[in-house]
Amino acid sequence: MLAVQCSRELQTPVAPQWDVDLTVPITDRTLTLGEMIERDTSLIHVGAGNQLVFSQSVSAPPTFVGDQISLTPSYGTAQLRLGPFNVTMDPVIANMSVPGLVPGSTMPIPPSAFTLPDVPDVIPHAASVRCKSGSIGMTIRNNLPVDVIGTAPVRLVDNQGSVQAFFDFTDVSIPTGESQTVYDSLEDRTLGNGTSVSGLSFRTGGSSAPVPIPPDSMLVATLFVSGLRVSDAQLSGLPAQRLTDNDRATIDIVDSTIIQEVRAKSGRLALEFRNRIDLGVVLKFRVSELWRSVGGRWVQFEDSVALSALGEASYDLGLAGYRISSPTGGLVTSMEIVSSVIIPDDITTPVGLHDTDKVDVSMLALAPIIVDSASAVLKPTWIDLNTTIGLNRDQMVEKFKWQLLIPSASLVLNTRSSIGCPADLFLTLSAKKNSAGDLAVLEIPATQRRLSGGQGVITFDETEVGRFLSQIPGGVPDSIHISGKVLVNPADAYYPGPAGVRRIGRNCSFGGTVNLNIPLKIGFGGSTYCDTVGVGDGDQHRADGEVDGVNNGRVLMELENALPMQVGISLRLLDFMGQPMLAIPQSGVPVQVTSAAVDAQGNVVLPAHSRVVLELNHAEAQLISPAEFVEYTFDLSTSLGSPAVYFKTSDYIHVRCWSEISYGVNK
Repeated sequence: MLAVQCSRELQTPVAPQWDVDLTVPITDRTLTLGEMIERDTSLIHVGAGNQLVFSQSVSAPPTFVGDQISLTPSYGTAQLRLGPFNVTMDPVIANMSVPGLVPGSTMPIPPSAFTLPDVPDVIPHAASVRCKSGSIGMTIRNNLPVDVIGTAPVRLVDNQGSVQAFFDFTDVSIPTGESQTVYDSLEDRTLGNGTSVSGLSFRTGGSSAPVPIPPDSMLVATLFVSGLRVSDAQLSGLPAQRLTDNDRATIDIVDSTIIQEVRAKSGRLALEFRNRIDLGVVLKFRVSELWRSVGGRWVQFEDSVALSALGEASYDLGLAGYRISSPTGGLVTSMEIVSSVIIPDDITTPVGLHDTDKVDVSMLALAPIIVDSASAVLKPTWIDLNTTIGLNRDQMVEKFKWQLLIPSASLVLNTRSSIGCPADLFLTLSAKKNSAGDLAVLEIPATQRRLSGGQGVITFDETEVGRFLSQIPGGVPDSIHISGKVLVNPADAYYPGPAGVRRIGRNCSFGGTVNLNIPLKIGFGGSTYCDTVGVGDGDQHRADGEVDGVNNGRVLMELENALPMQVGISLRLLDFMGQPMLAIPQSGVPVQVTSAAVDAQGNVVLPAHSRVVLELNHAEAQLISPAEFVEYTFDLSTSLGSPAVYFKTSDYIHVRCWSEISYGVNK
């Protein structure tokens, strides 16, 4: 019976139990330095001997002068004088009789000489004019039936006995029924104040028979003036008149920019007029140096203002589209205002005027004259410059997060300027060196600050460039910011004469090209390179068959470093969503591989090797099989204090990593 029972127990099937060790590949990969940075081959170039060189040439956007060139005329005053003005005087007619001849009779006229009485007050006492120019004439008509001949000059004498006009009728024959006229100049003469005519002396040959004697006006003297302009006048009236271009006055432009020609984009001037004349006038004025376009041609600016007696008026002048230039083509240092005084109506009341009577005019800049274009001796002028040049670095550092320690690099700024003047560049190149926005800065060398127009080259000290770039994450900035000021036409280049004239305008610009070349003979400090691939690089890595438990395991890493720098290597296993599952090593501290051996020139001559075994506990070992991806992180650094080394496309790091997992089967 016992045997039967045993026999029945042995026939019950029981699954076997045992442990099995499986090798699961994680990665086996060789990465060259060329592969690490191949994301942007337009920036990294291969030089002689496969040496890597970062090279970038980027055009700087032009900075236009815009509205930064201006001039501001200072407040200035001038006086526009009335000047000599026109006066008209009615002709004065004197009818004279000859002594001894009976008016209206018929009688013989004996040969004789005679003197006629003076003609008083031909110009009344109420009128007085001091003549500037003009002429005065006397016409004598002979109404006698015999010829008469003048025997002495006829004089115009004022009440002080001074001769103001002289008509020389000596030996002038006046036939019967005819007239003779003699003229004199009135320049610097005074008329009025009871002026009389004297010296009317004549002779006649007489008649042989009786002749009819005129009942009156035997001789008629007519006094008249023509073209009379006076400097002082006390008159009972004044005719309407226009005194064209009667005076010129200049207002200095006290600005060290000396103009040959300026075309204004904008600007405003105020002209203020104050009438010092006790007479209402219209003041027409022209500015000789100011031009406006009319019908496609440039004409001098002119306009007018009405001024009451002793009154004031203002004129607001917008300069947009105007041109400032000298009519003679010379340099403009002042504005000439030409005045024309218009007396619009006849003055019928007593008036007293002097040629020194004036209209005060002042000029004030209400807004600076913004230059559109100019030919001028430009005063030393500061231009702000603020521009950013992108270097397209992001593509290059998408995987390669590095901090380069660069001993030297080449940075050349090829400048272009359409400004004709010399200029000094007080500019700073800057780039962000941390997330807080702190800047690394590089100044333009003082010895290369002067730009003479056209094209120029600024070459920075390579060691200074290296220090600048070494402060920047990645060694290469994503952009370079150029800011500061440009001093156009510095004091030592300023020449206040025709030889100093240069062309400049709002469309003139500063620009150029930044050329940056970094030979990758560099030092790394705190740099990282990251990449992600499939686990096993696509190889099958899960155990086949029924696996219902994992005991433990270990990870083995074999490393070969042919880079001229120390490398710290760490891996992370990721699930199909890319989420971290397991860090290798578990501590997160990278496995260190010493730098490859290099020769005296920094070239790799012998790779360094390392092998690491990392034990996995039960929980860690369970994460190997479901992992989909592995993420590499290489920490790169050259030895502290060691010289920089060369980097070539053939430099590499080889990582072979696999796991040995102990599975429990049917436990």
